Amino acid sequence: MIEKQNKQKFLSKSLALVALFYFFVSATFVIYLYHSIHDVVITTISVFTIIICQIPLFLFFRSYANNIERSHLAKERELEEELAIKESEEESEQLKIKNELFKSQQLLKQVLETIPQRIFWKDKDLKYLGCNKAFLEDLGMLDSAFIVGRYPEDVIENKAEAEFYTKTDAQVIGNDCCLVHIRQPFTIDGKTRWIDISKIPLHDKSGNVTGLLGAYEDITDRMVQEAELMKARIMADKANKAKSKFLADISHEIRTPMSGILGMTSVLNETTLSESQQQYVTAISRSAENTLQIVNDILDISKIEANKMVVRYSHIDIPELVKNLSISFKTRAKEKGIKFVLDIDDDIPLNIRGSALRINQIITNLVGNAMKFTQTGEVRLTVSTTKVYMTKCYIKFSVKDTGIGIDRKKIDIIFDSFTQENYNTTATYGGTGLGLPICKKLVQLMNGKMNVESKKGKGSIFSFELPFKFTKHNNEDTRNSKINCDDLADSQPKLLLPKNIDVLLADDDKINRSLGEQVLSGLKCNVSVAENGEEAVEMFRNKSFDIIFMDCQMPILDGYSAAKKIRELEGECEKRIPIIALTANAMVSARAKCIEAGMTDYIPKPIKKDVLIDVLNKLVVD
Repeated sequence: MIEKQNKQKFLSKSLALVALFYFFVSATFVIYLYHSIHDVVITTISVFTIIICQIPLFLFFRSYANNIERSHLAKERELEEELAIKESEEESEQLKIKNELFKSQQLLKQVLETIPQRIFWKDKDLKYLGCNKAFLEDLGMLDSAFIVGRYPEDVIENKAEAEFYTKTDAQVIGNDCCLVHIRQPFTIDGKTRWIDISKIPLHDKSGNVTGLLGAYEDITDRMVQEAELMKARIMADKANKAKSKFLADISHEIRTPMSGILGMTSVLNETTLSESQQQYVTAISRSAENTLQIVNDILDISKIEANKMVVRYSHIDIPELVKNLSISFKTRAKEKGIKFVLDIDDDIPLNIRGSALRINQIITNLVGNAMKFTQTGEVRLTVSTTKVYMTKCYIKFSVKDTGIGIDRKKIDIIFDSFTQENYNTTATYGGTGLGLPICKKLVQLMNGKMNVESKKGKGSIFSFELPFKFTKHNNEDTRNSKINCDDLADSQPKLLLPKNIDVLLADDDKINRSLGEQVLSGLKCNVSVAENGEEAVEMFRNKSFDIIFMDCQMPILDGYSAAKKIRELEGECEKRIPIIALTANAMVSARAKCIEAGMTDYIPKPIKKDVLIDVLNKLVVD
């Protein structure tokens, strides 16, 4: 407005100066004219003429001035309108920001008021600045005004709890650090209350600590549940240990007599027998083996369910493995009047790693089932490579039979523990229904797949595919692609001992002790026997032995303790006597326990002659 007035003044002055200048020129002209002609009339007429001529000029200047003024006024109005619009927009934006800020504050407030955690914030002097609804309810208060500007000791009844808050607040403020998920119990009226608290420091723009933000929750129920879960876990662990001990004891109690039965039948088989006697001995041996297989299956399924089944990998020769297995398959097939055929692809890799023990177990089970349910025809074991990559390959094992087959509707249930196709199958062919579930779970443990195809009355095909990683071994390929097992000769390991060796055998079971003595004596060993661990330790003191076979569970002093005492007697001797554990415990932990006691290795019962020969060749000859 002031600028507008200044412009009007300037314009008025300009017009006044122009009019004054024009008047001065006119007056000068009139005076000059009067002095020149000395005629009053003419001079008067000239004056009026000049005045009349000035009127249009004055009107022109006045109109020009008004136009300029109107132009300036229009521009000023435009500027004023733009300024008003801009101010309106700024006010609108500020109002929008205020609304958004208000919404955010309301949302934050709503969140703070609804979450179950107790939240509070304090200044640098540890005084409360505010809190949420849950915090107030926990203190039994209605309004945050009751706590603002006060210390924990002023608002919390439990002195120990208030002191804990003050102490932790001082740590956060003083050390500029965070406290996260600090669990602390407090006892109130004889009841324990657990809280989980977290605190963080608050800072200004310069990074200086200005206060803290804290949150805590009552976790009493959670702690009670955790305690109950821990108690249940301890009870479950005790139950598992009791179960493992029970299985180990059952294994020992069954395997010990089975070891005697199988060992004695093996010794009896090496004597001259009549045809009927040979049949009796064979029947006894098979019955004992079947009983032992049931025990093994129960132990295996127990280990699998407890996630304690161990799969150990090493370099493996698949063709050699299945050829060795086929020797016993051939004998069983011949006795039953059927044919067994082994079909191995030429391209089976030799430089691979796998679990020979578990593959042996799966194939033995599948072929055994095939022979059990096949009365005429053949059982065929096929091994082929399905896929080969840079670092690994896949090999498929397939067992095909011409037996009774399986109803398609029952294929899924045959992999359930203790389940067979129907009751008649169990009654006619026997079995526990554990073999196939164990096989499937072993295949899964080795990252493989198992499949079954079957048609009732036509036979079945059980197959599994496993991945094998390549190794750096390069073995010479000496395979035959197709092998009729009638051409495979039985092989028996030979003892390589250069001389008679002195053996100490410790076993509390009379039959197993007699069996071991007979077998070892037959291998040209000088055998000394002990009935318990204490006798074994005393005999070791008085005589030098080349190897010790030690039963683990014996009276007076068990095998583990006896082995430890023998190692103590040896002292720091560089060459230690091999101590081989003889155990009827087939659990996974048995080997580790034997090694921990100082034993060299262990042999599970029942003890076989070829296993003893391998041990003697390995530990004594080498």
